[in-house]
Amino acid sequence: MTTFLLHFGPAHPAAHGVLRCMLYMRGEWIVSCSIVLGLLHRGTEKLMEYRNSTQAIGYMDRLDYVSPIANECAFVYSIEEALCVTHSGSASTMMSRIYMIEIMRIANHLLNIACHSGDLGCLITLLWLFEDRELLYTVSTSLCGSRVHAYAIIPYATRITLGPSVMHTLVVFITELSTKMETLINVILLHRLWGSRLLGVGTIASTHTSISGVMLRCTGITWDVRVIHNAYRYSSMSMSIVSGTTGDSYDRLLIRIMEVLVSASMVIQITGVLLTMEGVYSVDVSDYTLESLIGSFKQCISCYGHAIGVGLVEAPKGELYVMSSLDGVQLWRIRIRCPDILHLWLLHSIAVGLMLSDVVTLVGTIDVVFGSVDM
Repeated sequence: MTTFLLHFGPAHPAAHGVLRCMLYMRGEWIVSCSIVLGLLHRGTEKLMEYRNSTQAIGYMDRLDYVSPIANECAFVYSIEEALCVTHSGSASTMMSRIYMIEIMRIANHLLNIACHSGDLGCLITLLWLFEDRELLYTVSTSLCGSRVHAYAIIPYATRITLGPSVMHTLVVFITELSTKMETLINVILLHRLWGSRLLGVGTIASTHTSISGVMLRCTGITWDVRVIHNAYRYSSMSMSIVSGTTGDSYDRLLIRIMEVLVSASMVIQITGVLLTMEGVYSVDVSDYTLESLIGSFKQCISCYGHAIGVGLVEAPKGELYVMSSLDGVQLWRIRIRCPDILHLWLLHSIAVGLMLSDVVTLVGTIDVVFGSVDM
């Protein structure tokens, strides 16, 4: 049987010029795979270097626009490390950041599960979960005033307004969502479509050095930066690390569903903590004057020279690293290591030996946003 070349997709308009996937087929089977990425390079890092540290936060929202808060936190953490800012006296700020990260993690996994279900033919799940995701965006709009591009995290502070009514709405939603996720798990475990399309497809070995997040935990390794790194107030909460056994697409789907439940539990815990904190809803500015603010800005500009900081966040798609090099308050160099592009390169190896229809499920379980790939 002769081998022929097939250009696979991309079907999504945002992927044109970013991903070029060439499959060498022998009948319905893939014998080789070649991927070309970054044909539409936007130069996000270079654009950020022409801005100061606060202006550059908006660029992070455009990378992974499904969960922008995690990108903002990674960048702000790198700025705070470069400026030697500690978080010992800002418990409410750190809790608010974790609060938004976990909300965005739920929204990210809901989108992945829903769209992946649509790829497999389960359109009911697609429509079902999009209702919950829409409500999460409504809550996010109430918290930070923006629907998609949040711009909610700034150095040593947040732009989030936490009110009792919004928290009550979110708690009620989380309770209903947890019940829905348990029902979805039962459906996946019993439905023959999920098993026949996902079991044994796209198996990943733990020896891959570039994987992180769900892609790493599906191989059986219980590694989560939120627990292992023991920072950013995660150590004060009760959470579980969900891991798989075989590393296939079926494990990755189940892990994302279970992580929705874990994040829902953390949102409930943080809500209880924030409600007991004093001064979460309002800030007393009576002791601050214009002269004192100008003096603090001058002190920051004069004291800090060239400094480097690295921010690390367990984003919904994997470990997100941001390295910022500051010259005063101006960004001199910035480097971003997104997990999306590293996971997408796995198609070179895990697609070989599968059928053409399996490639669709692989791209879905890898969970890629091409804004991060095309940075």
